[in-house]
Amino acid sequence: MGSAQSGYVLKVTTRLVTLDLIATDSRGNPVRDLKPDELQIFEEHKAQQKIEHFEYFEKLAGAAAPESSAFANRKRANVISNQLPLDQLKIPPTVLLIDSLNTQTSNQQQGRAHMMQLLRTLPPETPVAVFLLGSSLRILQGFTSDGSLLRAALDQAVAGNTIIKDPILDTENSSSYFENSTAGMDTSQGLASQLGEVQNFEKEEYSMTIDLRAKETLGAMAQIGQYLSGIPGRKNLIWLSESFPLSIAPDPDTGNNPFAGIRDYAEQVKLVANVLTDAQVAVYPMDVRGLQANQVFSASQNTSRPQTLMTGPRIAGQLNQEDIDLQQSQGTMDEIAQDTGGKACKNGNDLTGCVMTALKDSSAYYEMSFYPQKVNWDGRYHKIVVKTSRPGVKLVYRRGYYAFDASSLAKKQSPEDHLHQACADQLPSTTIPLTVQALPPSQSGNSQGSLQYLLLISAAGLGSTQGGGSYNLNVRLADCEFAQKNTVFKFNERELTKTVSAEIFRSWQTTGIPDHVALKPAADTRRIRLVVLDVSSGLTGAIDIPVLPAEIAKAAAPVAPPAPVVTTPYLELPDKVKAPSQPKVVASVTFHLNSGASATLDWSGDSVLYQPVGDMPVSQAAKGFSSYAFGGRFHCQDGHFVAVDAADGEPELRFTFHNHHGKMLVVDLKGEQPVYLGDLPVDPSAQSLFDQVWKSSHCQEQ
Repeated sequence: MGSAQSGYVLKVTTRLVTLDLIATDSRGNPVRDLKPDELQIFEEHKAQQKIEHFEYFEKLAGAAAPESSAFANRKRANVISNQLPLDQLKIPPTVLLIDSLNTQTSNQQQGRAHMMQLLRTLPPETPVAVFLLGSSLRILQGFTSDGSLLRAALDQAVAGNTIIKDPILDTENSSSYFENSTAGMDTSQGLASQLGEVQNFEKEEYSMTIDLRAKETLGAMAQIGQYLSGIPGRKNLIWLSESFPLSIAPDPDTGNNPFAGIRDYAEQVKLVANVLTDAQVAVYPMDVRGLQANQVFSASQNTSRPQTLMTGPRIAGQLNQEDIDLQQSQGTMDEIAQDTGGKACKNGNDLTGCVMTALKDSSAYYEMSFYPQKVNWDGRYHKIVVKTSRPGVKLVYRRGYYAFDASSLAKKQSPEDHLHQACADQLPSTTIPLTVQALPPSQSGNSQGSLQYLLLISAAGLGSTQGGGSYNLNVRLADCEFAQKNTVFKFNERELTKTVSAEIFRSWQTTGIPDHVALKPAADTRRIRLVVLDVSSGLTGAIDIPVLPAEIAKAAAPVAPPAPVVTTPYLELPDKVKAPSQPKVVASVTFHLNSGASATLDWSGDSVLYQPVGDMPVSQAAKGFSSYAFGGRFHCQDGHFVAVDAADGEPELRFTFHNHHGKMLVVDLKGEQPVYLGDLPVDPSAQSLFDQVWKSSHCQEQ
């Protein structure tokens, strides 16, 4: 499993701090009508901050306007996306993280029983995913509201585990055996020194196990934050666990060194809480121990307890240590809950009520943001205080932020290390939206035997610098090939740095940045992960592509020479004739104006190009293409594109271009934006033409 470090990057590249604010009245009901002038934000000891953005969300309605770009509409067969399809939810998505790493088996079973009860009371359309944290992080069930699938996942969510006890409470460790064996002997300095060394070793050994548990747990949470970052709005992470201690204090009563094994994980917890909060993930830790009696007095403990540990002072010390351990583990829960705007559920048996509280909190909240003034962006933690002038209103929000400078933070790790870590993470990052379309095996010699993919990268997730009339992007791409066991992967990376005109950059913001990926994986490859890194910010996006042995074999097999029709450029226009369309052998179409200006749409080469000559408006060329494609059979009437002859039915609005290399482009104009499918790239100049054709066929001409 990957370390937490891969998640320690702000989701935003600007210095805008955003927080979710839950406002409730004295009865715990949402307050829906707060105004910005009723709220004040204070950053540490500085003056009041200016609220830049303020918006109320009810059950995520309008949490993010539906994307109208072609990038968002590529939900078609043979096209996969790293974006979870949850942006139109009425109920907030919830992740159940079953933590077997930090939880005794018996308590895992208790937590599972509570979750089974919860499934019977959840609103019917609640999307829930089940994750298991053991030796690694696993998804047992992706987001679903199907109770049978969730119950099946919970049946797998109990993993055997024995947690090493605090040595002060362990009645069967070496120091306890040593004390019991030497009971009644004459005490000597030598025996006491030997016992102290054993106890020193036990304290360090115990702390090292806590180090590993803390690292794996926080790393898993950071990955979950990256995985959920692509879903707009507030999300819930229910952490079912016994947790790990927030710190381990000096112990002057055992061992020769009172400072042996001391630890403090508070800073690490805050760092991961910052990652989760930037992804709008609120954590609701649930202590699966519920109401619990002291274990010092349990029968199972007393039967094995050495007589030397049965004295009043020793039992009192163990009782005190047990209370300290409980407070420290629950302290971790409190910290991460408060830092992310959630709530810790502890010292009670109503665990299902905690989930219902989380759903209620995330269904009605305010989103507000501010630019911190006079802040040194040196990575320090800054506290936030939000106050309201309206009496009787309780506010819950993130307690602070780390003043990270995204570009400086990104430079602390090399691009190759960033990409390698993103491949090693159990969950793919959704921070940069990606889509992938599998393409047919190439017939060109240099790509023979390879798997072909068309990767689209959302320009909205990338940083850019503007110089003159052009934009500069600094992007790297890695492909990681995993064998069936998923233990190791083959890693390759390359640079995708691009400098483009403002016109092309604007088109990319709508359609995505296309990149052709050709891979020749080993025969045992079963999964390929593509990772995109924005070098300037350190943000990543990743997408997993399942690979079947048959696909590798098919790509490696010799490709038969193409049929003659494939080597001839042609165009299919189903809307031009009533009968089934016959391919028209043509490599380009030219449009003319009486003024002498002209333009050509050409797909004979390696891409589809629109080339104007003279003062030829693209809108006029679009009218020419519409006339050529539709043959006068359709027109706008009452805001709808309809057939002149009702017998012609609805327009198909789908055109297929073939070039002389056998590559193909399908232009689909039926949706909310033009959609391009195939392995023949579309130049931005041609995209501008098809945008105009889309407008005319949707009766949206200016």
